[in-house]
Amino acid sequence: MKKIIYTLFAVSILFTACKKEEGCMDAIATNYNADAEKDDGSCTYGIVGGWNCTTMTMDSNLTVSYMGITIDSLSSSGSSTITAVEADFYGLDFSGGPTSGTVYVYEEPTIVTDTSTWEIVGDSLVIDEGDITFKYLVTSNTLQLIFSGSQHQDDGMGMTVDYNYSQTINFTRNNGFTSNTATHRIGKTTWYNKYKFITKK
Repeated sequence: MKKIIYTLFAVSILFTACKKEEGCMDAIATNYNADAEKDDGSCTYGIVGGWNCTTMTMDSNLTVSYMGITIDSLSSSGSSTITAVEADFYGLDFSGGPTSGTVYVYEEPTIVTDTSTWEIVGDSLVIDEGDITFKYLVTSNTLQLIFSGSQHQDDGMGMTVDYNYSQTINFTRNNGFTSNTATHRIGKTTWYNKYKFITKK
């Protein structure tokens, strides 16, 4: 009986010794485990580093109503996508971290056109001390910043206008440029659009 117990004990030690440690094996992940021998799919990523802009997508929906009835001829919706070249926007470089720091805006690989503060609050990225808030999605190689909002106007005589909009900015990770090697151009640019009603006076 003892022989069987010793055999089972030895086998269990052998299996334990052979078991590979699991964890995140991607060195750029925030939870990288240098001792892991098997990736368990648990990797999480931060936004610190350089990001090349690839495209921007704008979606909007405008509904004009009179006395509760939609005026189809004035209402509209649509989506348009432009490239980073068309937007004259190269990318962003987030320094500091892991949850706050400075973001540098690039129109060209080595020219900074704007700087702001950034902070992660929950699942949102807050830029410039609350001036703008993005929802963000980040993986090992991609970043999406999503800005959305809505506006409502009522002229008090039965005419209402409701405007919903969103802007999604897509990036790929680029560790090839940093703020340390950048030169600053005088002036500021806006790398996202705050949609507003156009009203005639």
